[in-house]
Amino acid sequence: MIVANDFVYFHKGKTGGDKFYELINKHKIFRDSIIHQDYIRGKDGRNINSLKHNTFWWLGQNNYNTESMDYVMGFRQLLSWLLSFANHHLYELYKDTDVAIKHINKQLNKGLIIKHADPFLLTELNIYDDWNWIYADNIWHVITQLKKKPIFIRQEYLLEDFNGKIALPYYNIKLKQNDNNLINNFDKSDSPFKISDIETIYRNNPTWSDIERELYNDEDS
Repeated sequence: MIVANDFVYFHKGKTGGDKFYELINKHKIFRDSIIHQDYIRGKDGRNINSLKHNTFWWLGQNNYNTESMDYVMGFRQLLSWLLSFANHHLYELYKDTDVAIKHINKQLNKGLIIKHADPFLLTELNIYDDWNWIYADNIWHVITQLKKKPIFIRQEYLLEDFNGKIALPYYNIKLKQNDNNLINNFDKSDSPFKISDIETIYRNNPTWSDIERELYNDEDS
């Protein structure tokens, strides 16, 4: 969570949050506008603050009046996000278990994710119980609490969107390409998680599908 003078930034896991935190802390003009942020920079540049995924409810709990402010959220294409979610939360637990991998892939290809993202909870969670899986769309329920449409920062075009939607309109500056130097260290080439039923995934997650279509429509032209 970041509360700045003119906007609030919050994000769900695996949507470019660490990179956004890195960029917004690059220069003094950005930092001077920050009223609150859940940020502790780790050795590799990543945000290691456990509260970094605080969301809209936190603002009310801490008496922030954001009615006149813009809401900024991270976003990522659904198929890429599903695989990243699985790699991050399920890879180490189940990478050598063929039966589990087969079941997880079956659920992913329905557009489902495991309910609990905490690794300590996952060790006690029954992945074969359908009750423990929800559609990925559930992570966007926060949008229904917002009084205005959020500004989305696409993980795949993070520096471009940061410049076009944050740096230029709010601060009248533009970051250079070499400012975006935080990379993903996870090698996905050997990941056992596979996507095959694209149509079903998008059909089962209409909110995500609609947002993605709006944000990435230029790619299809």
